[in-house]
Amino acid sequence: MKKRGILLLWSIVVPVFLIAQTIVDVPSDWNPNTGELREGKLNDAVQAALNAGTLSNTTFRLQLGGYYVLVGTLNVPAGQKLTIIAPQPGNTPETCPPQIVWTPTGGVNRSYLIQCNGHLTMKNLWVRYANTNGEQVGTTILFAEDPNAVAGQYGIFENVIFDYSPCPPNAGGAVTVTCTHFKGSFKNCYFKNCIDPHLRYYGRALSFPYQTTGWHGDSVVFENCTFANMGYVLMQEGGEFHDYVKFNHCTFLNVVMFPLESGWWYKLAVTNCLFVNCWMFGWMPAQTGKSNYTGKYEPNGGVFRIDSVSNFGFTPWWAQGVSDPEQERRILFTNSAYALEKWLVQWMLADNKWADSMFRARTPDMIPLPHPMLSPQTKVFFDSVTATGQKAFPYINRRNLYNGLNEDMLTYPWPWSPDGRRKITQVTGALDNLVRNEMYCPNFLVPVTDTALIRGFMQRKWVDNSDTNWAWRPYEGQYMQWPLTENLAYTNTTLQTAGMGGFPLGDLFRWWPQRYQQWLAQKAAEDATIDNWLYNGITSVERLDGTIIPAQFELYQNYPNPFNPSTTIRYTVPVKEHVTIKVYSLLGQEVATLVDEMQEPSEYKVTFTANNLASGVYFYRLKAGNIQITKKFVLMK
Repeated sequence: MKKRGILLLWSIVVPVFLIAQTIVDVPSDWNPNTGELREGKLNDAVQAALNAGTLSNTTFRLQLGGYYVLVGTLNVPAGQKLTIIAPQPGNTPETCPPQIVWTPTGGVNRSYLIQCNGHLTMKNLWVRYANTNGEQVGTTILFAEDPNAVAGQYGIFENVIFDYSPCPPNAGGAVTVTCTHFKGSFKNCYFKNCIDPHLRYYGRALSFPYQTTGWHGDSVVFENCTFANMGYVLMQEGGEFHDYVKFNHCTFLNVVMFPLESGWWYKLAVTNCLFVNCWMFGWMPAQTGKSNYTGKYEPNGGVFRIDSVSNFGFTPWWAQGVSDPEQERRILFTNSAYALEKWLVQWMLADNKWADSMFRARTPDMIPLPHPMLSPQTKVFFDSVTATGQKAFPYINRRNLYNGLNEDMLTYPWPWSPDGRRKITQVTGALDNLVRNEMYCPNFLVPVTDTALIRGFMQRKWVDNSDTNWAWRPYEGQYMQWPLTENLAYTNTTLQTAGMGGFPLGDLFRWWPQRYQQWLAQKAAEDATIDNWLYNGITSVERLDGTIIPAQFELYQNYPNPFNPSTTIRYTVPVKEHVTIKVYSLLGQEVATLVDEMQEPSEYKVTFTANNLASGVYFYRLKAGNIQITKKFVLMK
């Protein structure tokens, strides 16, 4: 296997950025006491540090509630770094994150908010892709190539709101990559209303520019982030991709097309995430080909897809000279949910003008269907087995997924009307059979959703591609409404405990602050489990058939014992509970997580394979609520 070493760079390099920093407090351009607005103070402060040769050693601290109007691009020369922070925001209008916007003055080049040929850190900020008049501005934070940055160019973003970003001039995203060793960390960030009124595929969180080649990311991590009202979230095209991609505890709501593009994954971990109303544009059977492998229609899938390396159209560096490059890949999709709200599915299939016209024209294969969670081809990678019953791709795994759509209904011809003569709303019970909202739709408390505007935008994209702005309450961003009026916490009790460790799915930082603090206490252990599952594969948990509910928790002795390298562990669960089974060394070091999920009353078995462990005595421990049971077993190679 190719060497990894991607994650280790963060722990080595990032602390160097925090040494010997001089704090420069930058006053707000807007003085609420006098009503005076003097634009460009942040520009002036950054330029002064550049002139003095102290940019890399300076931290620019903005005021809570401050308003900062850029009069030009903030430039970061190669080999240098820019750090802009603010104190932790509070819960009052006066303690909102400082907002950065553009001047409306004519003659200003607004292509780039920041052009970074070095490194960039931003924390506790509100970046609004608009001018002081509230008008959207096509602009981006650009990471441009430093050919000498062999260790990478770093973008570190923590608790940053990226608000109202349309298509920038370079056809990228809110953050755009045009360098060859980008390393991005997005922690507790909120991408909101990143929409383009014309282009359904713009309004992106992180993107390479359209129709470029040669750019590349070493690693990208999104943790406890929200993406609400987007064109795409992560864009990878033109043979440009990121080696390591991780989304953990992220919430996706109302994404027109790709949440994660495209299928060229090398190392991908999607864990504890919540996907709602993704790929709203849908797929049309008449425009979608069938897979050579499955013989089925091959829509992209509402979350992500996996392509065969032979179909990439290029050879990535990690596949060069490798006889079976598929075995080099590490892909993990676990503890996540996917749902489309019923109003959206009904609009797609029945209630819009495009669907009406296609019915009248007797071309129902042009009516958009919701995407399945995963495409048929992607499921082949996850689920294929060899002739001996072993996983064909042991390091491409899915587990503990909650699917809010009945995918048996997402075929063509339609199961509810094979001749295409009846809409789904004309067949009793068909819509409810397709959309399982009562099971896995989260039911957000205050969603970032204007259903009328979304219906209007989608209909225009299907019919004539005319323009309309479908952002949710953009005026709240213009007037710095704080606290935010939306709330993407939810009432679905299943999803509230579906994450690893029994935590809610999705962004904990912004929507579940109390649970977030509890989650932080176990973050290191969760990261270790994700890393272990990604690089070493995960064990399969099998629920055994039986009608008798166990009377108590039991953990049985493994068989065989001693073992080499695999053994089976049986256990019983008498009540619905979050169950973990972990393996420890004789010194008490955790070496594997076998089970970490909510389980129904039943008997289960799990297989543990210890290919990467040395011979010796180990312990396996079941924990469920207040119950804790430990057994000893012996690995003898």
